[in-house]
Amino acid sequence: MTRYSIRSLGGVLVTDDTGAAISLRSRKHVALLVYLAANDGKLHARDTIARFFWDTSIQRARHSLSQAIYDLRKNLPGAVGKVPGDAIRLTPDLIRLDANEFEAALKSGDLARAVDLYRGPFADNLLQAGTDDFERWLEMERLRLFRLGELVLRRHVRQCDESGMWGEMCIGALRLVKLSPFDEEAHRALMRGLWMHGDAASAVRHYEDVVLPMAADFPDGLSEETRQLVQRIRSRPAPEPWEDNLGELETPFLGREPELETLRIASRDLSTYSGTAILVAGEAGIGKTRLVREFVRSVGLDEITLLESRCYPAEAEVPYGPVVDGLRSIVIGATHASASATESFTRIGHLFPEFEHLIREKDHKVDPAAWRRRLYEEVVGLMRLSLRAQPIIWVVEDVQWMDATSRSLLHYITRRLAGHAFLLVATIRVSRDDELPENIPVSQLAQHLAGGNPFFALEVFRAAVGSTTWAAEASRWDPLTDDRLSKVLAIRLKGLSRGAIALLQATAVLERHATPGAVAAVAGLSLMEAAQVSEDLYGRGLLQDRDAELDFVNDIVREYVYAEMTALQ
Repeated sequence: MTRYSIRSLGGVLVTDDTGAAISLRSRKHVALLVYLAANDGKLHARDTIARFFWDTSIQRARHSLSQAIYDLRKNLPGAVGKVPGDAIRLTPDLIRLDANEFEAALKSGDLARAVDLYRGPFADNLLQAGTDDFERWLEMERLRLFRLGELVLRRHVRQCDESGMWGEMCIGALRLVKLSPFDEEAHRALMRGLWMHGDAASAVRHYEDVVLPMAADFPDGLSEETRQLVQRIRSRPAPEPWEDNLGELETPFLGREPELETLRIASRDLSTYSGTAILVAGEAGIGKTRLVREFVRSVGLDEITLLESRCYPAEAEVPYGPVVDGLRSIVIGATHASASATESFTRIGHLFPEFEHLIREKDHKVDPAAWRRRLYEEVVGLMRLSLRAQPIIWVVEDVQWMDATSRSLLHYITRRLAGHAFLLVATIRVSRDDELPENIPVSQLAQHLAGGNPFFALEVFRAAVGSTTWAAEASRWDPLTDDRLSKVLAIRLKGLSRGAIALLQATAVLERHATPGAVAAVAGLSLMEAAQVSEDLYGRGLLQDRDAELDFVNDIVREYVYAEMTALQ
């Protein structure tokens, strides 16, 4: 049996399953078909339908309805079902209406299908095809579907933005602008998409030729957000097409859209999900660098401070190398903003020659551990100054070659900036031999054991994938009995005083009852001594104060401390 399709979004067109267009005798007959299809499967009394479309006597209206039904049955055989009684309806599943499919796609979450189906206003060529009652129904349906169409296109444009599909973003934003010409957000999305696509001139031209002339008609006038976006577009060079090492244009960015979307969501929601760290892991050549470059490109127009660092194998022993590269712009910016604000940063000169004049001779006589702690605090202080102006995103590539001092400082920065609009994105190369069974997500295990700290998780990850026990029997791997991981944990506890060890042991035993007073009593320390020791353990990232109770930052450290205790202890 022949099936039929009705395109109603963006003008009405009726076709059969071969694609051939079907003509009916009048627009009123087309309107009747669309109305019946929109109420798919519903029975309608003939008198009700007759009055709905013909504003005349009931006898003449019923006669006109009979002629319309004859026309439908003649040109769409089988479309009008035979039902008992004085009623009418279309044959179920024989006619497909794009408006119904559009709503079904939207409900099922098939955004791409919904975007493809919404081509314009509902049945916009059927005006004055029925009575006032029909006109009111048509207007309500058109407005309802119009709002759904706006919603779908907004979601589509946002998804394209987050997934790095700049060309599709421009097309979607242009459709949205045509649909809602006074939607300022849609115009911003189009200009942003054009800039991301490398066409800054078209973005500026759209602003000057389209947005400015109609700015007075915007509900609240031209917003400051739009003005700032255009200013950034004019002041920042648009991204160039990517080129590989041979100067050839790279292939389109495909296959990493979900990962890019994860990064974009994290950057967009910095004010909500602050203090975030994301580790991008994979073997060489899998696309980590391209993913990060696309991410950096995607935030090119955002109001953020972007820091970038890269680690090199030949510089793995150079202290603070990647940190200095990343922080240089913040240090210089702080100097230009306020020279007096940097006078208290007396140790920064040991990292940056520009600040060498701030070094004080007495700093050389300070205990090395205390000096390092003060240096770390100064770096965090500088970053907090910058965070007052705007969020910070720090991208660090190839952390497998990062020196120990940089890893320690970044660990400290990430922990101290918890609760601030700061995002750290780090990439790490994992060899093919280190691949793990899909059902044993060691990276997730490492993150869990490390309490979410990316640098300690990196150490746990390295210990796990390099373990002979893991390789032989991954499903039964016990981190506490693994020699490699035990060495990692032992290093973290190395150099602690006897009082600090006692306080860690007391905290491990007391668990949820580890109040400062109880911990001090069990550890055999005074409250003052316990407070001093706790401060040192906080600084090392081993303990934290959680609701007036001491708690381990990492579960694996708690388990290790507990396992190392003797039965008598």
